[in-house]
Amino acid sequence: MQDSEYTFVFADLAGFTALTEAHGDEGGASVAIRFHDIARSALCGATLVKTLGDGVMVVCSGVEQGVRVAEGLLRGVSEQHHFPRVRIGVHAGRAVVRDGDYFGRAVNVTSRVMEAAKPGQVLCTEHIANVATSVGLARATPIGPVRMKNVVEPIVLFELSFGCPSQPLMFLDPVCRMQFDPGVHTVSLEYEGALLHFCSEACAEKFAREPETHLRAISPYSAPGTLVDDHHGG
Repeated sequence: MQDSEYTFVFADLAGFTALTEAHGDEGGASVAIRFHDIARSALCGATLVKTLGDGVMVVCSGVEQGVRVAEGLLRGVSEQHHFPRVRIGVHAGRAVVRDGDYFGRAVNVTSRVMEAAKPGQVLCTEHIANVATSVGLARATPIGPVRMKNVVEPIVLFELSFGCPSQPLMFLDPVCRMQFDPGVHTVSLEYEGALLHFCSEACAEKFAREPETHLRAISPYSAPGTLVDDHHGG
């Protein structure tokens, strides 16, 4: 089949391996399935090409649809409690379709754009940013040129932010990386003068046994056990 132009959205859950280590295979599978359901509810007429464990690949007919899907994914995940944060990448380009799957440079670049995103962040390429801002779907903040694995030239990226309704801030568990509502019962532990918060006794006990291990592994984008805000532009 001849190649055509598509907009792709890739998304995955940040810290999913840590979550599975902390809560087991069943817990990880349950979270992944919930994420797939969130993705399906955010499609806006787009096509969910496939689920990739803790990730999804969506193909859209145009840029505006792709941006709406990204916003729906970000909003849907931000409304979840006891749930990881999401990383999202959006890019457009030509691709070849074979047996319902999509192949080509644009697909590969979209995956790399997602990998460059921080937890709770939507990144996109320049064309996506231009369209999103011109029609008022999002604000775009330049990130600058980013070198990506196996992509020859650096690619200029932008962060998309949306006027999402304000949501309660969440704690981030330093062990399983899930965000959770500070208004519900949580487990707290003081470490080197800081009060850290955990989603469960099990995660607090894991941290207490090997605190340095978890502090080394925690995402650099959020202080462990503190409040985090996924609602960019909210």
